[in-house]
Amino acid sequence: TIPLETDYGHSTMHFFRGTDGNLFVWTTTTKNWAVGSAHHIRGTVKAHRKYKGENQSILTRCISVNK
Repeated sequence: TIPLETDYGHSTMHFFRGTDGNLFVWTTTTKNWAVGSAHHIRGTVKAHRKYKGENQSILTRCISVNK
């Protein structure tokens, strides 16, 4: 997690690694999950990008779900 300060207040950028090794990025103002914690989440893929040579899926509207 990376804490961010913007003109609109505090938000947190979360980085998730899926079981298949894919990297997911979610920026939110509502959750602040602990580093290293495991979650089953559902969300909407907003975009795909490459950052420093690694593919990322940008997520929005994420919720934690029971598996």
